[in-house]
Amino acid sequence: MATQNKFNAKQREHKFFLESWYTDADIVVEPAEKAKVVVAGMVEAKPEKKEYPDAYFKRAFAVFKGEFGTMFKTTFWFIIASLLFIVGLVLGRTLIEKHLLGGTYNFMAGIGVGYPGGGDSIDQSVSLLYGTVFQYVLFILAGAMIIASPFLSGLFYAAKRAYYQDTYKQFINTYSVGFKKHWWKYLILGTIITAVLLGESSAVVQLLSLKQLGLETAGHYAAAILPAIVGFPIVMVCLAMMGLTVTHQLTFKQTFKNAVVVIANNLFFVPVTAAVSLVPIVGFAMGTMPAIITYLVMAAAGFSLIALGWVAMADRGMIKCKSLKKYYSKKHLAEVRKAAKANTEYNAPAKKPQAKQAYQNPKKKKKK
Repeated sequence: MATQNKFNAKQREHKFFLESWYTDADIVVEPAEKAKVVVAGMVEAKPEKKEYPDAYFKRAFAVFKGEFGTMFKTTFWFIIASLLFIVGLVLGRTLIEKHLLGGTYNFMAGIGVGYPGGGDSIDQSVSLLYGTVFQYVLFILAGAMIIASPFLSGLFYAAKRAYYQDTYKQFINTYSVGFKKHWWKYLILGTIITAVLLGESSAVVQLLSLKQLGLETAGHYAAAILPAIVGFPIVMVCLAMMGLTVTHQLTFKQTFKNAVVVIANNLFFVPVTAAVSLVPIVGFAMGTMPAIITYLVMAAAGFSLIALGWVAMADRGMIKCKSLKKYYSKKHLAEVRKAAKANTEYNAPAKKPQAKQAYQNPKKKKKK
């Protein structure tokens, strides 16, 4: 028993970081879906609500499996908007590479009889591939990402409704409702994420281009690493805002502040969720065929899972912040009451000691 008490005493108290930035908000209540009239006087039955785990990320995976058909139909509209990305990656790279590189690639110049000088250089060709071709492709992909980013709003909105079991059947209408409500917010957030990724990717391809020629320096390595260090927290904030935008009743400014607060108080789960969300970039960077395979996997499942993951992260983060706020509010109130009581007792006038009465025998008192 003494050991248990000693252990409890040593437990660190949870701190509520950036409490002044936090805005307490409720989950957004969505308008009820209008029932479809099947026959005069009869309407289509609403989808039944299913029982899913309460644990946040377990719930997200369970919802994905249980609502796969509905989520895929909703995701389809985002896939159409994102097709420009894969078209730019495959077709754009092929055309730019053919236009800029060209040549016969005679790498045997000056070697043996019949091979005069003036041929192509492998190092220069690969450097041109990195520094010029890939750079143009990155700009095409960045434009495609910005165009597709507003359409994420409908996908996240549908993921939020599925996560909280706010069931729906009219997936086209549901997607359009989310798009109308939040498209401009996702355009801003998507543009910021795209700018960060473009800056980091450009620095990396320039480093690879110079490295092929043996011209890289420590400054070039720093220029490739620093944007990632600075950019990752920015990407985390934007992704957290995407989740909070559809889940809670907050203004855009409040969403930004709450996203920072959620990250500060979830320093393990948010970075891990952000890192997992960025994993597909590796597949897109590995070449044409890996990029196509990655896109197909993302279209089938990845986009929905990422949306559900950030909805779950928003739910977890806000519940934790609500608990911390409630705990510290009660603690502060108790401390204020304790201080007020101590102050009252300190300032209270001292009571005069009452004079002791002489003892009188009760028996003698009766005789009188």
